[in-house]
Amino acid sequence: MFRNTVLYRRFWYIKRQNARKISVLIKLSAIIIIFASIVSYSRKMIYPYIMEYALGSFNDLAFSAVNDAVNDLF
Repeated sequence: MFRNTVLYRRFWYIKRQNARKISVLIKLSAIIIIFASIVSYSRKMIYPYIMEYALGSFNDLAFSAVNDAVNDLF
């Protein structure tokens, strides 16, 4: 008898709409968490190699700049 009332149907409709929103929010948060963990892992694993390459390139560039300056001076 209670199920045939307008109030019951309205509450059921609201519950159904909120369930859709919650489902979308859960999926979105799962995607964000997965993306953040991938970025964190890749930064942890790849960052040292990038820094090693960058420091090597910087040292080569600085060495060539100093050599050019010395050659121009003499």
